[in-house]
Amino acid sequence: MAKLEVTDSFLNPNDFSSINDAMKPGANFLWQHHLNNLNELGPENYLRNNQHSHVFYWAGEWQSDKAPILEPVFEKINAFALIRVKANLLLYSGDEPFFGGFHIDVDREDICTTAILYLDTCNGPTEFEGGEKINSVANRLVQFPANVRHGSWTATDVPYRRVINFNWIPF
Repeated sequence: MAKLEVTDSFLNPNDFSSINDAMKPGANFLWQHHLNNLNELGPENYLRNNQHSHVFYWAGEWQSDKAPILEPVFEKINAFALIRVKANLLLYSGDEPFFGGFHIDVDREDICTTAILYLDTCNGPTEFEGGEKINSVANRLVQFPANVRHGSWTATDVPYRRVINFNWIPF
């Protein structure tokens, strides 16, 4: 079993609301559409395997002018160096939940830590290859070694499921 560290109410309510409100669909926040794992999951899953994302940080550079909203998170994680920070928005994909497959987020998984900050409470969990599932609860952070394969389930009780993935080298 993977070493998972779950923290509920990770941010104070005001800081969490600032991040959450800034990233809601309809806010002035750019979400880019792409298809997930199309080669792995096959074209028959085309309509169910859609995701929007927003890259805050990648390849040693800030990619987004919205990054300052995440300062409360950066103050709480033990990051020596950021590797990638990316938000994901999974759309409702029908009455049956859809699993997008297992993956790791970054190439340097041997020295990195990964965390997921959930922005919405919904029935779309994160599943880990060992079988553990972490429910999507707003303002919950799950932290784990970056070499732990994980994947997302779509939600069937809300129009979308949003998370922010943080990958870093700890002190």
